[in-house]
This record gives sequence, structure tokens and C-alpha cells, in this order.
Amino acid sequence: PSWFEDCIFDSCLEELLAALQSLPYRIILRPHPEYVKRNKKKMQSIRQMIRNNPQMEIDDKADLLQRLSETDILITDRSGIALEFALGCRRPVIFIETALKENNPDWRKWGMEPLENSIRDQMGLLVQPTDLSTIPLLINKAYQSKESFVAKMDTLKREHFYNSPAAYQEGVKYILDKLNTQ
Repeated sequence: PSWFEDCIFDSCLEELLAALQSLPYRIILRPHPEYVKRNKKKMQSIRQMIRNNPQMEIDDKADLLQRLSETDILITDRSGIALEFALGCRRPVIFIETALKENNPDWRKWGMEPLENSIRDQMGLLVQPTDLSTIPLLINKAYQSKESFVAKMDTLKREHFYNSPAAYQEGVKYILDKLNTQ
């Protein structure tokens, strides 16, 4: 998860872990480094919460790439790691629909929804914090769609991240046009 207020660790972690504990999977909790730094007492509480569950562990090591390469499905909130996982590793994400993370409160006045919000439903499955009991079903659905997901991510990358001089020129033109209409 991310480290903003209302992230998974603060809003619905107990419910999420309850939904996951009956599954035959290894569950890795990977807090954001800023969350660990800013919430030492909460992290102690989380460690206590999972200490008697042998299939659950906390990973706060620096080597994120190794962990991502070993992960089949990511469950997150508004964390940017979803982009790297879905588009880079080409594996599905389950998004818990927490409150919006707004680093730029002026995004609405530009008339552009942040990319990480606008393509969430294409990078995985969405679930409300009140519906976390459906997580096992969503995990099964994500596993069943793994092959088609790879092609879907390749298409999504081409649509949004095509790396060409023409794409850069169009992007610069769009930004300049927006700035000139202000």
C-alpha cells in the first residue's frame, strides 16, 4: 500500500487479512518505507496481528524488484507500485478503493484525471473496503485471466506510453495549449 492517510494499513487491514487468512497462499505485507518511518507503533501492532499466522510475513527490505518478480498478484490501494507491477511485470492488481490520494489538489482544474486513477480498472480488479470478503473470488478471477492480462497490458502500454518523437510533440503541444488557455 501507499503511505497516505486512509491507506490499507490504516483503513481496512484487519478485514483484508481476515479475508486472506483462509487461502492457501503466502501473504507478504510490504509497507511503504515512509509508512514504516512515520508509523512505528502501528507497524508494531501489525507485526503482532500476523505473528501467529505462518503464511503471513512483513517484508520491509530494500530489494523491491526481487519481491515483485516473485509475486503473482498485488493487492494495493492508490500506490504507484500498481503501474510498475501491472505494466512492468504484466501481472494483475486488485485495487482496494480507498479514498483518493491527491498530491496535486488542482488536478481537476486541468480537466485531466491522473493516469493512475483512469486506468485502474484496466490494470486489475476493483473492490470496495466494505466488500473485502470477496477477495478470494477476485484472486481466482485474476489467476484465470493471467494469459489475457499480458496482452491487455501490452496494449495499454502502447496506448499510453508509446515512446516516439511524435508522442512527445503531441504531449508538449497539449500542455502548452492548456497553459495558454489559462
